[in-house]
Amino acid sequence: MALLAVSVENGCDFCVVAHRAIGKMKQTKQQTLDALNENGVIECSQDAALVSFVKAVVKDRGRLSEHKIEAFLSAGFTKQQIFEVMIIVSIKTLSNYINHLTNTEINAELLSLV
Repeated sequence: MALLAVSVENGCDFCVVAHRAIGKMKQTKQQTLDALNENGVIECSQDAALVSFVKAVVKDRGRLSEHKIEAFLSAGFTKQQIFEVMIIVSIKTLSNYINHLTNTEINAELLSLV
């Protein structure tokens, strides 16, 4: 979910398809995947908290308010997971930007999994 949220926020079409496919394989809630992809409302509160936090990290470039941090922790996440999200955002943003630069095409095999 975190990888997909970063890719959606960064507008990386290839990674959005890839991480939706992986999400399905990992049995992520379909409603969460669909809502994330369509910028809709995520029904599962913990999924929504994770996605909201990840998107905030991307949008705010890591400069998070105490309110956003507390909301993430209140949803059952830990301080360690804050740093894990930062690592995910960093690595995925690099990947997204490389795909933007190289115009990576979405292959049929990947599309068939979504």
